Formats: sequence, structure tokens, C-alpha cells
Amino acid sequence: MSDVTSPLVRRLAIVLAAVVAAGIAVAAFVLSFAALWDVATRVWPSRHLSWLGPVVVDATILQATVSLVAVSSSTRVGERRYFWALLIGAASTSVAGNALHAVVPASQPLASWVAALIATIPPVFLLLSTHSLTLLIRRRPEPIGAAVVTASAVVEAGNAQAGTTNTAAMNPAPMAVGEGVAPTTTTSDGRQAAEVDVAPVLPASDARPFLEPARALRELHNFDTPTSRIAAILHHLHTNPDASHRELGTAGNVHHNTAAKIVNAYHETELVSR
Repeated sequence: MSDVTSPLVRRLAIVLAAVVAAGIAVAAFVLSFAALWDVATRVWPSRHLSWLGPVVVDATILQATVSLVAVSSSTRVGERRYFWALLIGAASTSVAGNALHAVVPASQPLASWVAALIATIPPVFLLLSTHSLTLLIRRRPEPIGAAVVTASAVVEAGNAQAGTTNTAAMNPAPMAVGEGVAPTTTTSDGRQAAEVDVAPVLPASDARPFLEPARALRELHNFDTPTSRIAAILHHLHTNPDASHRELGTAGNVHHNTAAKIVNAYHETELVSR
């Protein structure tokens, strides 16, 4: 009986906790909004317009939170730091406004420098929010619908090629494949099998241990770089730990800045054990 009721009790507890948390959030928002509205009215006397002050602050907090979710898997550390700084700054502004409302009586006017500081919040937050939107727009999402062939499929294709006379397909030139072109291989039954993103740029014996980690790294960080090129960079890094970003970029036929991003993401995730 306990095995049946325990999950039900836990679910009810979770639902109750969620309802309580939602109620606290609503109450906290209403109280904070009212306090910030009163403070804003001391700077902008028109009650019909001063309510926009707390809207600016709370909207910036919401935008920073949503933006952090959007860039949670980004390899650009600067983006995450910016949105964290924006969230902390907007939340600190809200906390300071509530504290100011509690400390300074309504009958007492604000100091001139405090009023001036509050008056700068809307234009400053507008600038920061616009920059946030720019960062989100310029991010390049991973292409939708692109077929991804796993490392095991590449191995099978290589084994199938062993029975054909097409030796050129078995040992392609490292730079023969373009960045956005999906190469093909001829299988034993004469069909053309596409190898999207995993055209080998290294001998199969060297590339295979790094193809699966490269694919996982590409999916985890939404890299546009083909899996085979990431595998080439990881292999070169594994065999030459002191290699520069330019050398790694040359090994993977990518720009050295792209190689640096891949290496940084690799060190963070540690997909290949050393």
C-alpha cells in the first residue's frame, strides 16, 4: 500500500510546493512593484507615467533571465557573463529601490543625486536591453533537419568500401571536401550513401576514436563546423597538446578562432579521456 501511496504523496507535495511558490512570486511582484512605483513617483510626479519605472526594471530582469536560458549552451563565455551581469544589475536595482522606499519616508524628498541616479535607469536599461537583443539575433542556430551520421555508420561505410575498387573513395584527400558539401561514398551494392558532416579528413584509424566525441561536442555546443573537422582538431590536440590555435585550425581546415572555441568547449566537457 505504501508503494502505491508514496508516489501520490510526493506528487501532491510537489504540486502544493509549486502553488505556494507561484503565490509567493505573485505577492512578491505586487509588493515590489508598488514600492518601486512610489519611488518612481518621487522622480516622475505624474502617477499616470511613473508606473513605467518599475516596468522597465522588472522587464529587464525577465529579459536577462530568458536570454540566459537561450545562451545556456553557448560556447561564448562573454555572452553568458553579460546576461548574468545584466540580471544581477537589474535585480540589485529592484532591491535597492525597495530598500529606499522603506528607509526614506514618503514625506521626505529624495536627495538630488539619488533622484538623478534613478532618472538614468530607463535610458541605461534601454541601451542594455537593445544590446541583449543584438546578441540573441546574431547567434547562428544549428541547421534544422540536417542528417547526422554516427561514427559507427562511417565505420560500416568504410567496411563496405573494402569490397570495391574505388580506392579514391576509401582514402579521400584531406582538403577535397568543402565546408558545406555533403560527400558521398559508393557502397557494395552500388548505392550512393551520404556522409553529412563526417567526411574523414584524417586516416580512418586516427579519426575513428574522435568522431563520436566530436559529434557529441558539436551537438552540445551547436557548432556549425562539420564533425570530421572537429575530430581532426581533437586528434591534433591529443597528439600535440602544446599546439597553437593556428596549428589546430590548419589541422581541421577551419579559422583559428573557430579552433579556439572548439578547444575551449572540449576542455569544459572533457569528452575524450586523456
